[in-house]
Amino acid sequence: MSETPDSGLSSQMQRVNISSGYDSGSGVSGGSGSGSGSGPPQRKADHAYNHMPLAVRPGECKASRSRIDVVSNYFRLNAPVQIRYISFRVDFEVQSSRNRGQTEPVKKEKMAECFKKCYEKNKHLFPRKAAALVYNGTDVFYTPTDFRISVPHIDFVYGQGPRRGNRPGPEIMGRMIITPLPMVSITTVRVNSEEDRCALMQFLDCVISQDHRFDLTGRAARFVQHGHSLFKIPMTPEEKRLDVKSIGKGEEVWLGLHCAVKTEFDELLLNADTSGSIFKSRNLNLIEFYAQVMQNYTLSLADVDFSRLTIEQRHLYEMERVLKGTKLQMKMPNKEPRIKKFEGFSKNPASADYFRMEGQGEISVADYFLQQYQYRLECPHFPCLTFFNKTTRNTSKIPMEFFSTLEEPTRFKGKLTDIQLDVFIKAVCQTPKEKKNRIERLCAAGQNYFGDSECMREWGISLDRKMVAIDNCPLLPLPHIEMKASQPQTEVNGETGEWKITEKIDGYERPIGPVESSASRIVLIVTFINERAPRNARDEKREHGPIKLIMETMRQYKMNVHPMPKIFHEELFKTEGRFVSTNNRWIDGTIVGANEHCAKLSAEVGEQCIPLHFYVFPRRQAKAYAAIKYYCDVVHGVVSQCAVRKAFDKLDGNAVTNTSAQNLLLKIMAKCGIIEYRLSSFKHKNIERMQNEEDPVLILGVDVSHPSREERFDAIEKHEKSTGKTAQQANKFRGRHEQLPTARPAGAAMFAGISFYDCPRSVVSVVGSIDIKGARYGVSSRVQRLGQEETVNMIEPFKERIKDFVENVGSLPKHVLLYRDGVSDSQLKKIAYEEHSREHSNRSILERERVR
Repeated sequence: MSETPDSGLSSQMQRVNISSGYDSGSGVSGGSGSGSGSGPPQRKADHAYNHMPLAVRPGECKASRSRIDVVSNYFRLNAPVQIRYISFRVDFEVQSSRNRGQTEPVKKEKMAECFKKCYEKNKHLFPRKAAALVYNGTDVFYTPTDFRISVPHIDFVYGQGPRRGNRPGPEIMGRMIITPLPMVSITTVRVNSEEDRCALMQFLDCVISQDHRFDLTGRAARFVQHGHSLFKIPMTPEEKRLDVKSIGKGEEVWLGLHCAVKTEFDELLLNADTSGSIFKSRNLNLIEFYAQVMQNYTLSLADVDFSRLTIEQRHLYEMERVLKGTKLQMKMPNKEPRIKKFEGFSKNPASADYFRMEGQGEISVADYFLQQYQYRLECPHFPCLTFFNKTTRNTSKIPMEFFSTLEEPTRFKGKLTDIQLDVFIKAVCQTPKEKKNRIERLCAAGQNYFGDSECMREWGISLDRKMVAIDNCPLLPLPHIEMKASQPQTEVNGETGEWKITEKIDGYERPIGPVESSASRIVLIVTFINERAPRNARDEKREHGPIKLIMETMRQYKMNVHPMPKIFHEELFKTEGRFVSTNNRWIDGTIVGANEHCAKLSAEVGEQCIPLHFYVFPRRQAKAYAAIKYYCDVVHGVVSQCAVRKAFDKLDGNAVTNTSAQNLLLKIMAKCGIIEYRLSSFKHKNIERMQNEEDPVLILGVDVSHPSREERFDAIEKHEKSTGKTAQQANKFRGRHEQLPTARPAGAAMFAGISFYDCPRSVVSVVGSIDIKGARYGVSSRVQRLGQEETVNMIEPFKERIKDFVENVGSLPKHVLLYRDGVSDSQLKKIAYEEHSREHSNRSILERERVR
C-alpha cells in the first residue's frame, strides 16, 4: 500500500503512543493498553482520520487492535546543514497627490507593485536573480550572505500625474527605505530555539514558493495567493477539466495546492494539501458573462439561445454595478486585441443605435459592422459599450459581443449565493483517493509548483517526490453515542459525522428521547420583528402553523411545553442609510414582562416555568441580532432562539421528520439544559477512561472571537452620535493608530486603524465541562484588544471553570484536556506554554484552598 519510511524517521516516531480498545466483533470488548509503533510527524490518529486515503476503514476488524499502513501528505525537504542570510526591513513612501512636497506611506497591497517599479531600474541591488521576498507584516526580504546594501534609501518613478493639456503629467516619485537587520544564521537540521524555528519555516516557505509571487522576470506560470495557496493558471483543456469548476455568475473555482514547511523532530518536512479558491472567469465573452450573472446560465456560450436571451433596463443597471472599473479585452474583426476600461452602456440596442456617417447619412451600429467588416452581429438587440475620447471629444460605441473578460486571473471578492456555495463545497470537498491523486499530480509534475527551480538549486534545497509513509498506524474505532433508542449504542456515520435522532419502529419514524431531560415547563414567546399582525385567516395560518409545529416537535422529544404561547409583532429596527437603530427599550421591557409572567405561572401550576424567546427576522440583521442576544444572554440570562422568515416558513408537515424543526430543536434543547446524547465508551476504552469518576478529567476549549465588519463600523455611528463629530473631524485629534475609519474599505484595509476605545473588543472564551460525562459545559469570557489572538486575562476564566467542575463532580480534576483553536505554527509553543502555566497554577491554588 505504501513505501516503508527511512529507519531514522521510523525510530523517531516511536515516541508517539496511542491507547486503543477495539471490539473483536463478537460483542466482547477488547482489552486496553498502550500500543507503540512508528507514527507520522503529527499524532497517528490525526493521520488515520484526517490526512490521507489509505486510512479508509477496511471493514469490520476482527483483531482487538487493528493497524494499517498510512501515506501522509508530507514530503521530505533536503537543505544544507546551515543557511546564513541577511535580512532587511523595507518601507515604501510616495509623493502625496493632495499636499505638494509631502509624502505618504504605501498600503500593503501596493507594496508588490512598488517593488516591481523599483526593481526595473535597480536590478543591480539584487545580484541573485531570485532574491527571496516576503511582505507579511514585517516586510522582510532575504539576500545572499556575500551582499551588503550600503544606501539607506532608493528613489524610483512610481507613476505619472494628470496630463496638463497636450503635455504629459509630472512624474510621481517614490522611495524605498531600507533598514538593515543583523546577519542571521539558521541551523536547518536541529532547530533549538523557537525564534530560529519560526524564521526557518518562513524562510523556506519563501524560497520554495517565491519565484512567481511578484513576477519579477516576466509572465508567471501560475498565480500565487498569499498564505502559500498555489493555483496553476489552467492553459490546456486537460488542466481546465481537472482544476476548474464553473459555479455560474461569471465565477469559477480553481483547485490548487496549499503548502507549509514543518519541522518535526530532526526532519524538515513540507506539508501539502488541496485547496480551492474562487476566481472571476477568464476570457469569458461579455454576452456569456451577462447570461451567467443575470440569467443564471451555467453552460458554455455555445449552449445559450441568443434569440430568447433578453436584456432589460434593470439588468443594465446591475451589469454596470458589477463591471464598474473593470478592464475588458476588446477583439474586433481583423484587428489586434486591446484592453479597454469599462465606462458604461448605450441606451439603445446596436440595431437601433444610429450615428451620422460621412457620405451615408445615419446608420445603425449593427449595419456599420456589416458594411465595414462584413460581420453580422449575433446579438443586435443588445446595447453597446460606450467610450469617451478626451482628445476628439467624441463617444464611440462598440457592440457588447466584441468584449470578454481578461486572461489574467482575478480573485473574486463578494458573497456567494446558496447555489454557488453548494457547487463550491462539492468541488473542494474530495474523497481521500481523489485528494491523494491531486497532491501527487501537483507535487510531482515537474516545475509546475515545486521542484528543481533555479531558486531552490541556488539555495541548495531539494524536495523528495515521495510522500512520507508510516507503517502499522493504529486504527481507532469510530465513536459511539449513547441515546435512548431501541439500540442504545448508535454508531456515528464516519464519512459525514451525522447521526439520526429518529428511528423506524413498526414502519414509522419515531423520535429518540433525550438521555437527560428537564422538569421545567417552557413558555414559548414568539416575536415577529418588523411584521404586522395577520389581517386574514390565510396570514394567521402562515404565522400559527410553524409555531404549532415547533411546539409539537418539542413535545415529541419529551419537553414540557406550556400550551399557550405569547405572540408579539414589533418594529425593532429601522435602517437609515448604513445606520441601523434598534428599539432596545422594548426588548428589555418584553423580557422583564416575560419573567414576571413565568413567575406568576410557576405559582399557579406548582412547577418551575422558564421563558423561551423565539425571534423571527424578515432577513439577516446583525445589529438587531446583537441587541437581542445582549439583553437575553448578558443582561437577563434567558433562553433565546432566532430564525429568519425563510427558515421559519419551512416549519411545515410532520413534527418528527421536519429537518428545519429538528435543527432548531437541537439548539433549543442545548440551551434549556437537556442532553440529547453523549459519548459512549462502547468499543472505545479511551472514552471510558475520560468518564472515570475515580480519575476525573476536565475538558477545556479556548478560542478568541473577533468582531465582524458590521460591529466594527457601528463604532462610527456611536462616536458621531455621542460627539456630534464626523469620523474625519475626529481623526484630526487622534494618533495614526487610533483613527476611526471614514468609509467601508474592502479587504485587509478595513481592519486597520481602529481605536481600542472606539470599537468592540475581541472576546476570549474558555469552555469547560462541568460533569464527569463531558456532556454539560459552562463558559467564561473576557474582552481584550481587537484582533489579538494571544490571551491576556486567563487566570479568572480558568479558575471559574475549575470551580464549576469541582462543585458538580466533588473533586479536583486529575487530568485536563485542553483544545485550542486559531493559533498558527509560529505561535503554538509560546501560547501553549503560557496557557498551560496559568491553568496549572490555578489548579494548585484551588487545591491549597480546599486543604485549608
